[in-house]
Amino acid sequence: MKTPGQNVLVTKQVFITLILSTGLLNHVIIIPFVLNTASRDAWISAILSIFPLILFAWMVFFIIKKTNQQNMFDWWKNHFGKKAAIAYLVPILLFLYISTYVTLKDTTIWISIYFVTDLPYVTTFILFLLLCYIATRLGLKTLAISSGIILPIVVILGFFIAAANTTEKNVDLLFPILMDGFKPVLRGLIYILAGLFELFIVILLVPNIHNKIKYRHILLLGFIYLGLLLGPLTGTIMEFGPVEGKNFRYPAFEQWRLLKIGEYITHLDFFALWQWLSSALIRISLFIILISYAVPEKHRTFTITALYFGLLILELIPLQSYQFYQFIYVYFFPSLPFFFLAMCVIFIIMIFIAEKRGKQHEKTKKETSHQNY
Repeated sequence: MKTPGQNVLVTKQVFITLILSTGLLNHVIIIPFVLNTASRDAWISAILSIFPLILFAWMVFFIIKKTNQQNMFDWWKNHFGKKAAIAYLVPILLFLYISTYVTLKDTTIWISIYFVTDLPYVTTFILFLLLCYIATRLGLKTLAISSGIILPIVVILGFFIAAANTTEKNVDLLFPILMDGFKPVLRGLIYILAGLFELFIVILLVPNIHNKIKYRHILLLGFIYLGLLLGPLTGTIMEFGPVEGKNFRYPAFEQWRLLKIGEYITHLDFFALWQWLSSALIRISLFIILISYAVPEKHRTFTITALYFGLLILELIPLQSYQFYQFIYVYFFPSLPFFFLAMCVIFIIMIFIAEKRGKQHEKTKKETSHQNY
């Protein structure tokens, strides 16, 4: 995973880009699955996620610190050979590509249902795909700068909808808790961790950061992820109730449709279009850029084009919306926390092995030097 233009960004730029990218996952895509699984107790699942979040953030920081913010592929290749590096990298690249497809398809379905019902779905898909392709070709630095412009607008709109719908919220709907026991809470926790554990992506981006990342930076990013999920999650329950809330496919968007200012200002849900499309654009472009770093720079343009063409081919495969949702609800998102955890544990184990080898090598070197003397 050779990254061009090493150390071209600062920590804030990378984290802003990740907030938009993973923020879409936590703020929009995962919420209906958490509600469907944990219902009223979904917010309890979010609170409990603090403990594994703190631990996972430390694991990510430990890897970054021990590798000295080195490129992941280079570190593995230098310590365990090219084959081991490829074996570790391939599952990560596969995750990035599947996540890209999931984001692209889910976003296109949403646009087609609510905004461009008269436009063929395939046309909408191709247009958005082309937009993402252009953004990807502009590169990571342009993407990070754009994120710095987009994020403040997204944040302002988020606070606006939260404040404007205050009169529609009923805190009593959050209680009573644990009526169905603790099992739904644990199941909901799995979906929440699928979004929070995307902190792992920081490891992929550290070679592009010229300043040192600290543990508090990663932990703060994780809590921002959690806040982006907890806000619309509790808002949905308080505004619609646990029964009605879990029937929505896009509950965060439904909060925009509920918005009404006075007697004459309604239908402000087009603001949600800006939030969702801008975040999806950043997420898709970022993941494709990260995948393209796995090939030499001279092949990067061809790789990006091939990856987008592959997304188009995947879209041509007949897959109904229900089948797509079943795939991400039953298989994809529940597997992500375990995937990220496994990747971190394997990396940490190999770091200890590499350090032990290094110490043994130094010891042997000193003994040999002493004997020669």
